[in-house]
Order: sequence, then C-alpha cells, then structure tokens
Amino acid sequence: MTTISNPEKKPAKNILAQDFKAERPNQKWVADITYLPTLIGWVYLAVVIDLFSRKVVGWSLGNSLATPLVSEALRDSRIHEGMFWEHSQMKKTMHNPAKET
Repeated sequence: MTTISNPEKKPAKNILAQDFKAERPNQKWVADITYLPTLIGWVYLAVVIDLFSRKVVGWSLGNSLATPLVSEALRDSRIHEGMFWEHSQMKKTMHNPAKET
C-alpha cells in the first residue's frame, strides 16, 4: 500500500522549518497518519501531538484516509485542550475560554 500523489495538488508550506521545539503548550502541534492491520482489515490512525509536552492531544481512527479522519483528530485535539476555532471571514484565531478572567 502506498500514497499516490495528485500532481495538481500542492503540499502545504513547511512553516515549522524543522524547528520542533515549543516554549509553551499549544504553541505547535504536529500530526501524522498511519495504517494498522486488524482482524477486520486495515484501519487508519491520525494523531495530533503537542510539541511542548510531546503528548498526544487528539486522535481519530477510521476506515478511510479521507479528510474527515484528520478533521476529527483536530476536533478531538481542540476539545481535549479546551479550545475551539473561530472563523471570521478567512481568519483563524485560537480562543481558550479557560484563560479568560
């Protein structure tokens, strides 16, 4: 099994530039996808890791590599960390209600 890339789609920019150090929680998250053999066939695991704590902050398991697998892992991360994303036109901001006074 291998990934077949679509030449019409471009990869996302590497904004971390191999800098995997974080000075505080939730500053930098990374994600990866892998596949696992099971008795019922292959399943796919998407994992989100906080680079400060090196802990898994979100994950999702599914039978497809489609976008919802990763979206669910990110949604799980935000719930786990007490955050949610606000969309205002095309701007994304992080909001953590736990830090409000």
